Amino acid sequence: MFSLGGDATPKRLHKMDAWQRHEAEARISEVLNAAKTRGPQTVQDKDGTFKVTFSQRKPGLEELFSKPGLLEDDDLDH
Repeated sequence: MFSLGGDATPKRLHKMDAWQRHEAEARISEVLNAAKTRGPQTVQDKDGTFKVTFSQRKPGLEELFSKPGLLEDDDLDH
């Protein structure tokens, strides 16, 4: 997250969970990885705010039934 100081210079407040659009565009891999590992990321631009979230892909039936052995409850929760 950033705060504008008296000299209008961005200052980092804490670990990055909020990004300015230009920085997010330049560091898109970091934004996506942060959304995956730390949770939703916020990208701010002049018109508003974007929320970047990660949703884990759920395995299809073909993938589930191609695994050897019995299905466990955990296999169905993903």
